[in-house]
Amino acid sequence: MLNVTFTLEAYKRIHNQRFIFAAILTLLYPVIIFANLLIIYVISMERSLHKPMYILICNLACINLYGGSSLAPFVVANIITGTFQISWIGCLVQIFSFNTYGGCEIMNLMMMAYDRYISICFPLTYGKLMSPLNVMICIILIWLIPFSRAAITLSITASLQICGNVIEKIYCDNYSVVKLACSDTTSNNIYSTIVTFYSVLLPFFIIIYSYIRIIFICLQLTRKGRTKLMNTCMPHIVSITSFFIGCAFELFQSRFDLTHVPYTVRVILSLYFLILSPILNPVIYGAKTEKINETIKTKISNHLLDICSEYGVEFDVQNVLLGLRRKITGLFVYTQSMTKVGEYSDWEWTDYVHPDSFHGCADWKLLELCMGLFTGALLCRAAVTPPAEVLYVPPGLPPVEALT
Repeated sequence: MLNVTFTLEAYKRIHNQRFIFAAILTLLYPVIIFANLLIIYVISMERSLHKPMYILICNLACINLYGGSSLAPFVVANIITGTFQISWIGCLVQIFSFNTYGGCEIMNLMMMAYDRYISICFPLTYGKLMSPLNVMICIILIWLIPFSRAAITLSITASLQICGNVIEKIYCDNYSVVKLACSDTTSNNIYSTIVTFYSVLLPFFIIIYSYIRIIFICLQLTRKGRTKLMNTCMPHIVSITSFFIGCAFELFQSRFDLTHVPYTVRVILSLYFLILSPILNPVIYGAKTEKINETIKTKISNHLLDICSEYGVEFDVQNVLLGLRRKITGLFVYTQSMTKVGEYSDWEWTDYVHPDSFHGCADWKLLELCMGLFTGALLCRAAVTPPAEVLYVPPGLPPVEALT
């Protein structure tokens, strides 16, 4: 069987759009690498994030990095070189990568749903059930079970006698290879059905049950509590929805006749499963998970300041930040005071800041430039708290301490 070579027919059918797909994947693949490595780095380096939920998010980023790297470089290389064929060994490697990626991700999502379920429905036993040892065992099983399952699938598929050599997709998957077999595939079909149930349907029902119980808890909370709880669970819900939509597309495309569907649409559906989740997951968890978001901003702020210090501009940067902080503080004092003392409404907010406090940073062009270079998080995190004596408060206004 080592001399068998498969032709990936989908590349020929999208010949006119192939460079569009190559360009999109070339742009998206570095995003997959950077975004997931950023999540891994932040969670690994920040001790306050060494908790079960964030460890599972970090593991999900590792899985997305593995899944995204298993296909995108191969597709881009095939399009650029014009090679639309793949060897038997290469096909088996892709089947193994495809199955292990999907299995690992769905198990990780199931464990994240279980973690949310325990923390919300059984908070008193959460520390015992999700102890560091138990979390480590879960991480090992998340990787070990799909890899063992894929190895069995691969051994069954490798024993088949293959008669055809045309695969109607841009990559190899197990079902497409089994359809080309001219030997008995009964054992393969039975095993695939069992694996599909235990690896896709069972985790799906566990996740659904977990969130039904969470919803019942939400109904018993106040409006503020419901909002906070849903904000915590929303990134996970979006990630689960995206992944299972991709699974549904892939299963539907493999099991049913889609010859009436344009090849471009079929290729997009194939790439959806392996490309969208590795991009979407780190973005939603980085943007919507408050602690991860704050930690990322802090890390970026510190690195920017380290770069400035390395090039000898730390003094100027600190002065700019200090001046901006004092201006913002002065504006806050002015805004608060106008609600209490109406007769000062004709004052300018800059009158609250002593001119000597700027130390040469009052140049508005320089301030505007710094506002563009540094994010709000950098300004708030890195700036030095202004001394009390630099804020000038006219007679009759409340003290600065009472306002800040």
